[in-house]
Amino acid sequence: MTEGQASVNQPLLAALRFDERGLVPVLLEDYRTRRTLAIEWLSRAALEKTIETRTVHVEHPNTKELVVRGGQNRRATVEGIQVECEGRCLLLRVFQHVGACHRGYTSCFYRAYDVGHREIVRLEDPVFRGD
Repeated sequence: MTEGQASVNQPLLAALRFDERGLVPVLLEDYRTRRTLAIEWLSRAALEKTIETRTVHVEHPNTKELVVRGGQNRRATVEGIQVECEGRCLLLRVFQHVGACHRGYTSCFYRAYDVGHREIVRLEDPVFRGD
């Protein structure tokens, strides 16, 4: 987008409440199963790039450069976007090509707390060799 050019995504951007760091929390959900895959914090630039390419982009923590979430191997293709009622977060319904978690699992939420046994249990086996 050139300087002064209005964003075609202005209605979405205007509906969102970015925090003091300029970020908005984004839940990634498998569009087929509706399983929660991960959470990211996206800047306006990352969100614009995500919408433009339909591939989830995040800012690299050190360089602030926009990069594909999970690299080319574990990318997620955006199939739909939902806005929370007060604009505090987004839900991206995505097609996850391999697994969402950098540790090798389908979802970053691969563990649960078993209240009865008071322990954390693993819900699934890895689907690829994680980082």
